[in-house]
Amino acid sequence: MVSSPFVRESLMPSSNRLLAALADLLDRPDPLRARHLVRHLGGLPSLLEASRGALLAAGLSGPEIRRFRAARQVLRGLLRSRVRHLSTPARVASLVAHLAWAPEEELWVIPVDKALRRLDLVLVAKGSAASCAATPGEILGPVLRTRANGFFLVHNHPSGDPSPSELDRGFTRRLAAACQLLSVRLEDHLVIGGDRWASVLRAKAGRFVPSRHTPHEVGPPEEAKDGTPLATDEDVSVGT
Repeated sequence: MVSSPFVRESLMPSSNRLLAALADLLDRPDPLRARHLVRHLGGLPSLLEASRGALLAAGLSGPEIRRFRAARQVLRGLLRSRVRHLSTPARVASLVAHLAWAPEEELWVIPVDKALRRLDLVLVAKGSAASCAATPGEILGPVLRTRANGFFLVHNHPSGDPSPSELDRGFTRRLAAACQLLSVRLEDHLVIGGDRWASVLRAKAGRFVPSRHTPHEVGPPEEAKDGTPLATDEDVSVGT
């Protein structure tokens, strides 16, 4: 699993405002230290859910933690207010629009809340021109970590044909069954090929605006903080 703990401002338009608010809560306002805290704790969503112990381990003082916890609901509101609802497949595809040109298959997980607001964006696997593999734990880890209500799964076909393969369909059925056991909703599984997308779960297809820019992730993927097993670690694959 590839992780990158950097916050990308086009991915999260409110990041500058949130970082400024976080910096003001420190003993001495320090934007650089605020950014370091976000990276250390795995992104803004993870920071907002961090325990007192995690905040202490990240270097926050007692007074800083009290101020942060008092302001946590305000910070959550800032984060939610700027996140776009993923109400259409084209919006989902636009988050990973670089897949239109990617020479190898990539598998991305996008956890969402009940209103389909994005909570994270995680690359869980990168494979060959024909397939990629990931464990259920790698796929569901970011979903459980963010306490998401559901998630979108997206991967690409470098061939340019987004038509789901039988391997894609079988993989999606097995993953959906695992999601039911964990009370997590698989909102959709999209396949991207060129400037087109196709849904594995629904008989729908369409187009979107591709991009050559690769997004950074909001935070690094990890397992549930309490160590709860996420699923079996049997490899599952998607491919053309």
